[in-house]
Amino acid sequence: RRAGGRYSLCHPVVAGYLAAKHAAAAPDTDLINTSHLMPMWAPAMRFYASMANPANLVAQRLGAPPDALQTDLFVVANWLGDAPATAPWRADVFRRLAQLFINTAAPMHLRSRAVSALVASRDENVAKLFKQTLASPDPVARQFAAIALGAVSDLTAVPELKHLLSDADLYVRWAGLLALAVIGDNASIEALGTSLL
Repeated sequence: RRAGGRYSLCHPVVAGYLAAKHAAAAPDTDLINTSHLMPMWAPAMRFYASMANPANLVAQRLGAPPDALQTDLFVVANWLGDAPATAPWRADVFRRLAQLFINTAAPMHLRSRAVSALVASRDENVAKLFKQTLASPDPVARQFAAIALGAVSDLTAVPELKHLLSDADLYVRWAGLLALAVIGDNASIEALGTSLL
């Protein structure tokens, strides 16, 4: 407890939730417009995206020239998991993440971060993108798509993953095996056992 009826909180998630609740209820948007760029506001921004409409903040971040690490894109991508599924800004973020994921000229670590962000969004439509990518001529895209389908535990992807077990690329085959093991239903375990035997 602090002087003047104020409190300070050590837990960043609790502090972030309360800060986001205050920012979402505040009629003046100057607080959030100046605070969202501060790294210590990162936990609060996830909550804020679920309580308010951060479309102008998303436009500001995605409108800036990207740095080598695509920092603004990945900061906004962190908000996807908590934002409402009907938020209009989500489509642009998904599109940019998908473009980065399938871009063969992009560094591999950025492509893998894009896949991780898509998985962490918990959106049911990302499985469709990963299924389509299994037919890509790029082995890295196929490898990441297989791992992602395992991470989202998409039971409907088991037949496509079984086809990867005869892929020409060794790492794609390993990714397919790993995905089947993670999914873990009867069909995937049977396909995994058959392949191993």
